[in-house]
Amino acid sequence: MTYNPALHPPKRELPVPDGLPGDRVADIDPEKYWTLRGHLNELCGIGGTSRFPGSQPVSFDLESLKLLEQEDFWVCEKSDGVRVLVLIVATGFGQEVYLVDRKNDVYQVYWLTFPHQDGEEFNHSNTVLDGEFVIDVDPVTGAHIPRLLVFDLLVLDSENVMHRPLEKRYGRLANFVVEPYKKFQKKVPAEVRANQPFEVVLKKQELSYGIEAVFRDHVPKLLHGNDGLIFTSAEAPYTPGTDPKILKWKPPSENSIDFLLQLKFPARTDHPNEPDFLAKPMFMLMMNHGHEGNHYFDIMEVPDDTWEEWKASGEQFDDRVVEVVWDWSRSTWKFMRFRDDKYEGNYKTVVTSIIKSIQHGVEAEQLVAHAGFIRKAWKARQAQRAELAKREAAAERARREGVPGVNGAYEQGQQHAVQGSSGYGGAARPPPPPPSHAGGPPPPSAMMGLKR
Repeated sequence: MTYNPALHPPKRELPVPDGLPGDRVADIDPEKYWTLRGHLNELCGIGGTSRFPGSQPVSFDLESLKLLEQEDFWVCEKSDGVRVLVLIVATGFGQEVYLVDRKNDVYQVYWLTFPHQDGEEFNHSNTVLDGEFVIDVDPVTGAHIPRLLVFDLLVLDSENVMHRPLEKRYGRLANFVVEPYKKFQKKVPAEVRANQPFEVVLKKQELSYGIEAVFRDHVPKLLHGNDGLIFTSAEAPYTPGTDPKILKWKPPSENSIDFLLQLKFPARTDHPNEPDFLAKPMFMLMMNHGHEGNHYFDIMEVPDDTWEEWKASGEQFDDRVVEVVWDWSRSTWKFMRFRDDKYEGNYKTVVTSIIKSIQHGVEAEQLVAHAGFIRKAWKARQAQRAELAKREAAAERARREGVPGVNGAYEQGQQHAVQGSSGYGGAARPPPPPPSHAGGPPPPSAMMGLKR
C-alpha cells in the first residue's frame, strides 16, 4: 500500500500533564474521600466495588475493520493526557466539582460552575462526565493552557444515562452541560477566570468513515499531544471497565503496553548474598494477573546512558508503572515513559490484545482505504432504518384507521427489512430506530465535519 505522508504528521514534543489540579481529598479528609468514592460508584450503578467506573478501550486489529462495517461508530483523536471522570455535586454551600483519575484518586477543583440548562439560577448536581485533562500550547506565545476535553456523559442530575446510545449521551452533554457552561463563562469576571483550573471543551467527533478528516483536519491543528484514534460505538451503552465497543487505534509500531517495573540487581562480588546497588540492574516487566498478583513477563532494555541519568536523578524506579513499545530492530521492549497516573499495569488479557495489534496491526493507509466500505455499510443501515420507520408509521396510521390485516403485513415487511444485507456480507441484526438527541442534536461546532 502506498505510503501517504499526510497521514503521518511529524511528532511534536508537546507537554503531558504530570498530575491533576486541585486538592487531593484523601490527604485532607479521608472520610470525605471514601464518601465521594461510594457516591460516584452508586451514581454509575456499580456500588459495592472499588474499581474505576470509567470505560477502557481494547486495541485495534484487522478484525476491528469488520466491526466498523457492522455497526455505527464515531471516531476522534486520542489525546495524550490524563483520563478523568468529573463528579459534580451540590451541597449546602453550593456546587462542588471533583476529578477522579484511574487510580481512584479524587481531586477537588475550585472556581468552576456548571449551570443548569434551565437557567443560571440552577446548578447541575449528581452529574458525572468523562474526559481527558490535557495541556495545550499556544502556538504564538508558547503558553501552557490547561483544558478538560469532555466526550461522554454517564449521569445527569441523578439520572443514569449509561444505558443510552452514545449519540443521545453526547447530545445531552453538548446541550445540557457544555453549552450552558460556555454561556456562563462569557459573564464570568476576568479575575475569576484567571483562577479557574482549566477550560472545559467538548471533544470533536466524526462518523467512523470520516477517518481521513481526523488525520487531515483535526490532528494537525491540535495544541496538545496525540497518540492515535478512538472509535466508540454510537449504538452501545456506556460500559465500565474494558469495553470491546471502544477501539484504540495506534500505528502498529507505536502500540504500547503498561507494566509494573521491578529492578533486579546483580550480587556483589565480595558479598554474594547482597545485591550490588551500584551496578546496572535487570529491568523486569511484571504483568498484572489481577488477584494473582504480578507475574514476570519479559525484560525491558535500558541504554547505559539512560540508566546513568536515572541514577543521578535520585528517583525511585522500582515498582513504578512503565509504558513500553516493541523495538522490531532490536527485538526488545523499549522504555517510553513512566505512568505515575496508574498504580497497576495492563491486565493480562489487555496485554494479549495489544500484542495481537502489534503483530497484526492496521496502518493509517489501510484505515483510510477502508473508509469507503465503512461508509457504504453505514448508508445501507441508514436506508434500512428509514424504511423500517416508514413501515412503522404506515402501520400506526392503519391501526388508527382500523384497516384489517395490517399487523400481519407490517410484521412481514419488518422481517424482510431485518433479513437484508448487513453491509459486510453477514446477516443483519434488527436495526435500531433512527437515532435522535435528547434535547436536540449537538451543535455543529462540536461535530466538526460530521457527515450525516
